[in-house]
Amino acid sequence: MPDSPAEKSGLLQGDVIVKFDDKPVKNLKDYSDLLKEHQPGDIITIEYVRDGENKTVQLELGER
Repeated sequence: MPDSPAEKSGLLQGDVIVKFDDKPVKNLKDYSDLLKEHQPGDIITIEYVRDGENKTVQLELGER
């Protein structure tokens, strides 16, 4: 989404999130459950795969 925390951190459509603060993300439910454990303003670390390469980025969560 435009101006979202993901966009601000450089994540692109097609990136596959595989870890959220070192916790594995196997599906959308895992990701959603992990998000619910945090509040807007929290800084988290996301590991994702882009073009077969693992990358890591920190981002600040926004309002839902």
